[in-house]
Amino acid sequence: MSLLSDLSLDAAFHPLPSQSLSPQHDAVPSFGLGPGTNMDVIFQVFQISEAFQTAARFDAEDKHVLNMVQNHREISALLSLLGLPNSRADPKGIGKRMIGGGFLLRSEAVLRHFNWTMASYKHKSVWYAWCEDMAAMEWSFQIPSVTANTYGLYKTWCGIRFMWAKGGPIETGLSPKADNTGFDEQQGARLCQSHIIYARQQRTTLNLHLTTARS
Repeated sequence: MSLLSDLSLDAAFHPLPSQSLSPQHDAVPSFGLGPGTNMDVIFQVFQISEAFQTAARFDAEDKHVLNMVQNHREISALLSLLGLPNSRADPKGIGKRMIGGGFLLRSEAVLRHFNWTMASYKHKSVWYAWCEDMAAMEWSFQIPSVTANTYGLYKTWCGIRFMWAKGGPIETGLSPKADNTGFDEQQGARLCQSHIIYARQQRTTLNLHLTTARS
């Protein structure tokens, strides 16, 4: 289960108008936050809990899509709580801000502190934002037959739609069950990051079969 509150989730994925990639000054107490300040001191000043920090640390072992997405959401939310742009506003992780005492806080430094490479953060920011957008679409053609070239893309889209749907696993943290009789949940349980990457590479073809969902 994710440690993020609803407020943190909202902050993590919906860029705020005030967020910028340029250095920002604020009224954070200096507490000696000058050049060379240890990153742990920064987290203490911003009251970032140890549990939150642990959840945000890059997990290279867990390959389950749900857990990878939540891991990415945690680091995005942590950046947001530090006043840095989140993954939607800054998928490359190049944001920065000046805080009390003349300390220039960079997203890159925070990411590296939690073992995230810039490439991993950028790729996951792009992939998962794309999935969120795809989940809001509808399949506009007849469901393809199992022998059709687009059937694999259709299954991946069904899995994405289930995982990222409102009230779905990404939001609730509840894992989908592969033995469920629902087709979409089965695809969600079988969804791999490699499926997402391939579907996005084929997005021109996929987009031909999708339309904006009716409200």
